[in-house]
Amino acid sequence: HVDFNPRGFSFCIPTVNHINDRFVQKESKGDRTLWAKYEFSLKSGEPIELTTHGARHWLSTMAESGGMDELTLANWAGRAKVGDNKKYDHRTEDQKSEEVAGLMIPENAGVLEKIKHRIPITFQDIGKDLEGSAIVTELGVCEHDYAMSPCQRSGDCETCKELVCIKGFSDSLELLKKREQEVASQFDKAMEDHEMGAFGADRWMSNHHWRLTHLRTKISILENENTPDGTVVRIPDEYDPSPVKEMLRNKGLDAEVESPDELGFEDDIFELMEL
Repeated sequence: HVDFNPRGFSFCIPTVNHINDRFVQKESKGDRTLWAKYEFSLKSGEPIELTTHGARHWLSTMAESGGMDELTLANWAGRAKVGDNKKYDHRTEDQKSEEVAGLMIPENAGVLEKIKHRIPITFQDIGKDLEGSAIVTELGVCEHDYAMSPCQRSGDCETCKELVCIKGFSDSLELLKKREQEVASQFDKAMEDHEMGAFGADRWMSNHHWRLTHLRTKISILENENTPDGTVVRIPDEYDPSPVKEMLRNKGLDAEVESPDELGFEDDIFELMEL
Protein backbone atom coordinates (compact mmCIF):
# COMPACT_ATOMS: atom_id res chain seq x y z
CA HIS A 1 0.00 0.00 0.00
CA VAL A 2 2.80 2.38 -0.81
CA ASP A 3 0.91 3.91 -3.73
CA PHE A 4 -2.62 4.00 -2.25
CA ASN A 5 -4.50 3.60 1.02
CA PRO A 6 -6.20 0.28 1.92
CA ARG A 7 -9.56 -0.20 0.26
CA GLY A 8 -12.52 -2.24 1.45
CA PHE A 9 -11.52 -5.27 -0.59
CA SER A 10 -7.78 -5.16 0.15
CA PHE A 11 -5.67 -6.62 3.00
CA CYS A 12 -3.67 -4.89 5.69
CA ILE A 13 -1.56 -5.97 8.66
CA PRO A 14 -3.85 -5.95 11.73
CA THR A 15 -2.82 -3.91 14.74
CA VAL A 16 -3.88 -4.08 18.38
CA ASN A 17 -6.48 -1.43 17.64
CA HIS A 18 -8.04 -3.59 14.93
CA ILE A 19 -8.32 -6.51 17.35
CA ASN A 20 -9.73 -4.32 20.11
CA ASP A 21 -12.24 -2.92 17.65
CA ARG A 22 -13.55 -6.43 16.94
CA PHE A 23 -13.46 -7.60 20.57
CA VAL A 24 -14.82 -4.72 22.60
CA GLN A 25 -18.55 -4.18 22.33
CA LYS A 26 -19.72 -0.57 22.28
CA GLU A 27 -22.88 1.09 21.08
CA SER A 28 -20.89 3.34 18.77
CA LYS A 29 -19.46 0.32 16.95
CA GLY A 30 -22.76 -1.22 16.05
CA ASP A 31 -22.38 -4.72 14.66
CA ARG A 32 -18.68 -4.55 13.89
CA THR A 33 -17.64 -6.84 16.75
CA LEU A 34 -17.09 -10.55 16.22
CA TRP A 35 -19.71 -11.35 18.87
CA ALA A 36 -22.42 -9.42 17.08
CA LYS A 37 -21.38 -10.65 13.64
CA TYR A 38 -21.62 -14.31 14.62
CA GLU A 39 -24.53 -13.78 17.05
CA PHE A 40 -22.69 -14.72 20.24
CA SER A 41 -24.17 -13.40 23.48
CA LEU A 42 -24.46 -14.14 27.18
CA LYS A 43 -27.07 -16.62 28.40
CA SER A 44 -29.17 -13.66 29.46
CA GLY A 45 -29.11 -12.36 25.89
CA GLU A 46 -26.97 -9.36 26.74
CA PRO A 47 -24.00 -8.59 24.47
CA ILE A 48 -20.57 -9.89 25.41
CA GLU A 49 -18.26 -7.25 26.85
CA LEU A 50 -14.71 -8.53 26.71
CA THR A 51 -11.40 -6.74 26.30
CA THR A 52 -8.40 -8.37 24.70
CA HIS A 53 -6.65 -8.53 28.06
CA GLY A 54 -9.80 -9.96 29.60
CA ALA A 55 -9.67 -12.70 26.97
CA ARG A 56 -6.08 -13.37 28.03
CA HIS A 57 -7.22 -13.87 31.62
CA TRP A 58 -10.06 -16.12 30.46
CA LEU A 59 -7.79 -18.28 28.29
CA SER A 60 -5.28 -18.65 31.10
CA THR A 61 -8.00 -19.68 33.54
CA MET A 62 -9.41 -22.21 31.05
CA ALA A 63 -5.91 -23.63 30.52
CA GLU A 64 -5.51 -24.06 34.29
CA SER A 65 -8.90 -25.75 34.50
CA GLY A 66 -7.98 -28.04 31.62
CA GLY A 67 -4.89 -29.31 33.42
CA MET A 68 -2.11 -27.48 31.56
CA ASP A 69 1.08 -27.51 33.62
CA GLU A 70 2.44 -24.22 34.93
CA LEU A 71 5.64 -24.13 32.86
CA THR A 72 3.87 -24.84 29.57
CA LEU A 73 1.25 -22.21 30.36
CA ALA A 74 3.88 -19.58 31.17
CA ASN A 75 5.78 -20.30 27.95
CA TRP A 76 2.59 -20.32 25.89
CA ALA A 77 1.47 -16.99 27.33
CA GLY A 78 4.93 -15.43 26.98
CA ARG A 79 5.36 -14.73 30.68
CA ALA A 80 8.73 -14.05 32.24
CA LYS A 81 8.03 -16.07 35.40
CA VAL A 82 5.91 -19.11 36.17
CA GLY A 83 4.66 -17.32 39.27
CA ASP A 84 2.85 -14.80 37.04
CA ASN A 85 0.31 -17.49 36.17
CA LYS A 86 -1.28 -16.98 39.57
CA LYS A 87 -2.42 -13.46 38.64
CA TYR A 88 -4.32 -14.83 35.64
CA ASP A 89 -5.90 -17.77 37.47
CA HIS A 90 -9.46 -16.86 38.48
CA ARG A 91 -10.61 -20.26 39.69
CA THR A 92 -12.18 -20.37 43.14
CA GLU A 93 -10.54 -22.32 45.95
CA ASP A 94 -13.34 -24.88 45.79
CA GLN A 95 -12.74 -25.41 42.08
CA LYS A 96 -9.02 -25.89 42.67
CA SER A 97 -9.67 -28.40 45.45
CA GLU A 98 -12.14 -30.38 43.34
CA GLU A 99 -9.75 -30.53 40.39
CA VAL A 100 -6.85 -31.67 42.57
CA ALA A 101 -9.02 -34.28 44.26
CA GLY A 102 -10.16 -35.51 40.87
CA LEU A 103 -6.56 -35.97 39.75
CA MET A 104 -5.37 -37.67 42.93
CA ILE A 105 -8.36 -39.74 44.00
CA PRO A 106 -10.28 -42.07 41.67
CA GLU A 107 -14.04 -42.25 42.11
CA ASN A 108 -13.92 -45.91 43.12
CA ALA A 109 -11.01 -45.45 45.55
CA GLY A 110 -10.63 -48.35 47.96
CA VAL A 111 -9.41 -48.40 51.54
CA LEU A 112 -5.75 -48.62 50.53
CA GLU A 113 -5.99 -45.62 48.18
CA LYS A 114 -7.72 -43.58 50.87
CA ILE A 115 -5.03 -44.42 53.40
CA LYS A 116 -2.29 -43.37 50.98
CA HIS A 117 -4.01 -40.03 50.29
CA ARG A 118 -4.98 -39.50 53.94
CA ILE A 119 -8.71 -39.52 53.24
CA PRO A 120 -11.14 -40.46 56.03
CA ILE A 121 -12.06 -44.16 56.09
CA THR A 122 -15.73 -44.85 56.69
CA PHE A 123 -17.01 -47.88 58.58
CA GLN A 124 -18.68 -49.01 55.35
CA ASP A 125 -15.25 -49.11 53.66
CA ILE A 126 -14.17 -51.87 56.04
CA GLY A 127 -17.45 -53.77 55.87
CA LYS A 128 -19.13 -52.50 59.02
CA ASP A 129 -22.74 -51.33 58.92
CA LEU A 130 -22.23 -48.16 60.91
CA GLU A 131 -22.22 -44.45 60.19
CA GLY A 132 -19.07 -42.45 60.80
CA SER A 133 -15.34 -42.65 60.21
CA ALA A 134 -12.90 -45.26 61.45
CA ILE A 135 -9.46 -44.42 62.82
CA VAL A 136 -6.34 -45.29 60.84
CA THR A 137 -3.55 -46.48 63.13
CA GLU A 138 0.00 -47.62 62.53
CA LEU A 139 -1.21 -51.23 62.45
CA GLY A 140 -4.35 -50.82 60.35
CA VAL A 141 -7.85 -49.43 60.84
CA CYS A 142 -9.65 -49.36 64.19
CA GLU A 143 -13.36 -50.06 63.78
CA HIS A 144 -14.27 -49.35 67.40
CA ASP A 145 -17.21 -46.98 67.81
CA TYR A 146 -15.85 -44.37 70.21
CA ALA A 147 -19.25 -42.70 70.32
CA MET A 148 -20.46 -45.69 72.34
CA SER A 149 -17.51 -46.26 74.67
CA PRO A 150 -13.79 -45.55 75.03
CA CYS A 151 -11.16 -48.12 74.07
CA GLN A 152 -11.53 -51.19 76.27
CA ARG A 153 -8.06 -52.54 75.44
CA SER A 154 -6.03 -49.52 76.57
CA GLY A 155 -4.41 -49.25 73.15
CA ASP A 156 -3.40 -52.93 72.87
CA CYS A 157 -4.20 -53.12 69.16
CA GLU A 158 -2.16 -56.19 68.21
CA THR A 159 -4.70 -58.72 69.45
CA CYS A 160 -7.80 -56.55 69.37
CA LYS A 161 -10.66 -57.94 67.29
CA GLU A 162 -11.69 -54.40 66.34
CA LEU A 163 -8.42 -53.80 64.50
CA VAL A 164 -8.50 -54.67 60.79
CA CYS A 165 -5.34 -54.86 58.71
CA ILE A 166 -5.26 -53.82 55.06
CA LYS A 167 -3.30 -55.87 52.52
CA GLY A 168 -0.81 -53.57 50.82
CA PHE A 169 -0.42 -51.22 53.79
CA SER A 170 3.35 -51.74 53.97
CA ASP A 171 3.92 -49.75 57.17
CA SER A 172 1.47 -51.99 59.00
CA LEU A 173 3.10 -55.20 57.76
CA GLU A 174 6.62 -54.08 58.68
CA LEU A 175 5.50 -53.13 62.18
CA LEU A 176 3.72 -56.46 62.64
CA LYS A 177 6.92 -58.29 61.64
CA LYS A 178 8.93 -56.26 64.12
CA ARG A 179 6.47 -57.03 66.89
CA GLU A 180 6.53 -60.73 65.92
CA GLN A 181 10.29 -60.85 66.51
CA GLU A 182 9.94 -59.12 69.87
CA VAL A 183 7.10 -61.35 71.07
CA ALA A 184 8.84 -64.50 69.78
CA SER A 185 11.91 -63.60 71.82
CA GLN A 186 9.76 -63.07 74.92
CA PHE A 187 7.94 -66.36 74.28
CA ASP A 188 11.23 -68.28 74.03
CA LYS A 189 12.44 -66.71 77.28
CA ALA A 190 9.19 -67.57 79.06
CA MET A 191 9.43 -71.17 77.79
CA GLU A 192 12.99 -71.50 79.12
CA ASP A 193 11.91 -70.15 82.50
CA HIS A 194 8.95 -72.53 82.56
CA GLU A 195 11.21 -75.51 81.85
CA MET A 196 13.43 -74.37 84.72
CA GLY A 197 10.41 -74.32 87.02
CA ALA A 198 10.13 -70.53 87.45
CA PHE A 199 6.89 -69.63 89.21
CA GLY A 200 4.37 -67.85 86.94
CA ALA A 201 6.37 -68.47 83.75
CA ASP A 202 3.59 -70.68 82.39
CA ARG A 203 1.19 -67.74 82.41
CA TRP A 204 3.65 -65.55 80.53
CA MET A 205 4.22 -68.37 78.06
CA SER A 206 0.47 -68.71 77.50
CA ASN A 207 0.05 -64.96 77.02
CA HIS A 208 2.93 -64.65 74.55
CA HIS A 209 1.72 -67.79 72.75
CA TRP A 210 -1.70 -66.23 72.23
CA ARG A 211 -0.24 -62.90 71.09
CA LEU A 212 2.29 -64.53 68.75
CA THR A 213 -0.47 -66.60 67.16
CA HIS A 214 -2.43 -63.45 66.27
CA LEU A 215 0.61 -61.69 64.85
CA ARG A 216 1.76 -64.61 62.70
CA THR A 217 -1.74 -65.26 61.41
CA LYS A 218 -2.12 -61.65 60.25
CA ILE A 219 1.35 -61.61 58.70
CA SER A 220 0.67 -64.87 56.86
CA ILE A 221 -2.58 -63.55 55.38
CA LEU A 222 -1.04 -60.19 54.45
CA GLU A 223 1.90 -61.87 52.70
CA ASN A 224 -0.26 -64.39 50.88
CA GLU A 225 -0.01 -63.78 47.12
CA ASN A 226 -3.62 -64.88 46.70
CA THR A 227 -4.80 -62.01 48.91
CA PRO A 228 -5.37 -58.95 46.67
CA ASP A 229 -4.22 -55.50 47.73
CA GLY A 230 -6.85 -53.57 49.66
CA THR A 231 -8.31 -56.69 51.29
CA VAL A 232 -9.59 -56.13 54.82
CA VAL A 233 -7.99 -58.74 57.11
CA ARG A 234 -9.46 -59.79 60.46
CA ILE A 235 -8.69 -62.56 62.92
CA PRO A 236 -11.53 -65.08 62.48
CA ASP A 237 -14.01 -64.79 65.32
CA GLU A 238 -13.86 -68.56 65.77
CA TYR A 239 -10.28 -68.24 67.03
CA ASP A 240 -10.94 -65.35 69.35
CA PRO A 241 -14.60 -65.40 70.37
CA SER A 242 -15.95 -63.36 73.20
CA PRO A 243 -16.35 -65.20 76.54
CA VAL A 244 -20.14 -65.00 76.18
CA LYS A 245 -20.13 -66.60 72.72
CA GLU A 246 -17.70 -69.27 73.89
CA MET A 247 -19.95 -70.18 76.80
CA LEU A 248 -23.00 -70.34 74.53
CA ARG A 249 -21.16 -72.58 72.07
CA ASN A 250 -20.03 -74.93 74.85
CA LYS A 251 -23.64 -75.24 75.98
CA GLY A 252 -24.69 -76.15 72.46
CA LEU A 253 -26.53 -72.89 71.81
CA ASP A 254 -26.34 -70.99 68.53
CA ALA A 255 -23.76 -68.22 68.92
CA GLU A 256 -22.96 -67.85 65.19
CA VAL A 257 -19.43 -69.08 65.96
CA GLU A 258 -18.21 -72.36 64.49
CA SER A 259 -15.89 -74.72 66.27
CA PRO A 260 -12.25 -74.38 65.11
CA ASP A 261 -12.36 -78.04 64.05
CA GLU A 262 -15.18 -77.25 61.61
CA LEU A 263 -13.33 -74.44 59.80
CA GLY A 264 -11.83 -74.94 56.37
CA PHE A 265 -8.64 -72.93 56.68
CA GLU A 266 -5.54 -73.69 54.68
CA ASP A 267 -3.10 -75.97 56.51
CA ASP A 268 -0.38 -73.34 56.95
CA ILE A 269 -2.77 -70.77 58.44
CA PHE A 270 -4.36 -73.46 60.62
CA GLU A 271 -0.94 -74.42 61.99
CA LEU A 272 -0.15 -70.79 62.75
CA MET A 273 -3.36 -70.38 64.69
CA GLU A 274 -2.73 -73.56 66.63
CA LEU A 275 1.02 -72.75 66.90
